[in-house]
Amino acid sequence: MRKRYSFALFILFISFFTSCLPNVAPMYYIAQEAKDYTIFQAGSYWVYQNVATLQKDTNSLLSTNLVMNTASVTLKYQYESHQSKMRSSFYQENMTYTTAANWGTEGRTITRFKFDNYNWDDRYVFLANTPVGTGLLESIVYANYYEKYEVAGKTYTEVREFYITDETEPIDQRTPRYVWFAKNVGIIKKRLFNGETWELIQHEVKQ
Repeated sequence: MRKRYSFALFILFISFFTSCLPNVAPMYYIAQEAKDYTIFQAGSYWVYQNVATLQKDTNSLLSTNLVMNTASVTLKYQYESHQSKMRSSFYQENMTYTTAANWGTEGRTITRFKFDNYNWDDRYVFLANTPVGTGLLESIVYANYYEKYEVAGKTYTEVREFYITDETEPIDQRTPRYVWFAKNVGIIKKRLFNGETWELIQHEVKQ
């Protein structure tokens, strides 16, 4: 009888103890394939050339920041986020690329792009862990994958092409609409909403 009583007290204690523990939200981390294509270290740079005007634009990576975010006030899950801030020599303003795992419940990682002076207007430009031909929320489609892809006379490998399907006109027409990423290089080509096409002609990256 005493053993049963002691066992019952033990079970009651465990139940009380576990009920007092804080709820631990699941954590989702940026997919490695997204890191390979979109995350680089400060000091990296990319030089693009406008195929029509031959004007050049150097995008210099000024800073990077890695944080964990809470997806909602109910603490449903937490996700890793990485923000890269770049400076455009041609436009003389900053741009931000944010890679985040806040679609972690679907096993995806997204990358957003925006000009810093238009904080409310951003677009998805990269989507990880998604088959070719599929997309996300009628905003972006993973259009094609190329083992080899030539840009400005140079051949890149493992290239992914994305198409922004959001038909809402961006506040800034320089926002990318078609984007080509090469593994361990970043963006090698981009076609903007204003019709301009910029191709990578020189780069130096740190990962």
